[in-house]
Amino acid sequence: MTDERRKASATPAAADALEREAGEALLASLFALRSDDSPPSRRAASALYAALVEVRATAATMRGDLPPVAGLADAVGRYAKRYGLAVELEIEVEERSLDRNDLAALIGIAREALENASHHGRAHTVHVTVTGGRSGIRLVIDDDGSGLTAVDLERARSRGELGIAGMEGLALSRRGTVTFGRSKHGGLRVEASLPGGPPAALSTMS
Repeated sequence: MTDERRKASATPAAADALEREAGEALLASLFALRSDDSPPSRRAASALYAALVEVRATAATMRGDLPPVAGLADAVGRYAKRYGLAVELEIEVEERSLDRNDLAALIGIAREALENASHHGRAHTVHVTVTGGRSGIRLVIDDDGSGLTAVDLERARSRGELGIAGMEGLALSRRGTVTFGRSKHGGLRVEASLPGGPPAALSTMS
């Protein structure tokens, strides 16, 4: 077997091992926290959810199930294509000015929101805007899918469904928040706010 073939065959195995070993450890910690509703435990659970969605995304990228990305605009375009979504993107911040951990959190939130829009909302188009100012960075993703009722949202939270919990955990890891509501396009609106990052340049993609 050539070196190239060894590497190709090893990558899926390494991805599976990462997801299995790290994922099981994170899930075990989450189960241990489920009976404790104190604020420190809730914060710890959010951090674990954030770590779990990133481990799974890393493993999926290693296997080739998700495309590698370089930056937020690139991630939105590539993930939208991967999930079969048309995308309208407007970024009013210079990505190079953002803290790299803020940027990673925004990329993760966008990934989870786009997957949710495609797989659960059956959306066709997503509208993504990123703005910034003295009060921080704001990422808004609107889709034209079936949406999510307040009852559905609470049920997802009570079950610890990874997409919703992962987005909330990623935002909380950067001292931010995520809210969910009705999109003006009829589907789900995901709005993430992080406290940082000045605006600079404008770029658009459609």
